[in-house]
Amino acid sequence: MLLSSSWSARHCRTPVGFTAARNAPDKFKAIIAIEPSGVPNPERVDVAGLKGVPHLVVWGDYMERYDRWLEIQRSVATYEEALRWSVRTTRITRPSRPSSRP
Repeated sequence: MLLSSSWSARHCRTPVGFTAARNAPDKFKAIIAIEPSGVPNPERVDVAGLKGVPHLVVWGDYMERYDRWLEIQRSVATYEEALRWSVRTTRITRPSRPSSRP
């Protein structure tokens, strides 16, 4: 199982966990991505090798407040769409609570 977070793509300039799983899918039972800040671009990279490696993507709350996170979520959605015919993908989003600040 691979646990990936936003740190890897932000600091390494490549989605390290996803790249490792794509290069050796037989070594991974699943991918769990916590607020991923980068995923392979399915228009540039063949993601077919991930067939059979289920993905769980977890998003925190208040993402809608930040344009950058909305952009990232769109790229992750494109990645998930490219996988949907061959890989089970699940998305969990923590709902934002009303702000108690004035």
